Amino acid sequence: MYRVGAVLFYTKIMRNSIFLYFIAFFVMITVISCSEDDKDFVEIQKQQLIGTWDAAPNEYGDIYEMVFMADGHFTDNVIINGRIDDIFEGTYIIEGNIINKSYTIHRERLDSYNWSKRECTDIIKFQFYVEGDKVTITSLSGDESAVYIRK
Repeated sequence: MYRVGAVLFYTKIMRNSIFLYFIAFFVMITVISCSEDDKDFVEIQKQQLIGTWDAAPNEYGDIYEMVFMADGHFTDNVIINGRIDDIFEGTYIIEGNIINKSYTIHRERLDSYNWSKRECTDIIKFQFYVEGDKVTITSLSGDESAVYIRK
């Protein structure tokens, strides 16, 4: 009787162990495949975003232009009366559909020939959605958004 009970107990433990190993293996495969998919998704999003994007002029005729480069740098330009008056430069990182823009330099036109330059450390996060030649950027709170068209 003792042997039969021990065998049954051992068999039950083995079944549970095999089941647990199977679950652990399944979870591991799922996590690995998801992380690879996320990397591919971010890379596709980055490739779609690279280039120059213009927003529709505001009520004063000012144009906001974003330029995303493949090396992770960006430039934001404010164009007033047909000329660039402000330039913001920095780096960006894409995480899913979130852009983290780290501003490092702000250049402001003083007159036709002179610019002021100051360092800055602002980090701004936006949600973005790319649809062909249109990108919609929305604040994380959702209260501000802008549509940019590929130039």
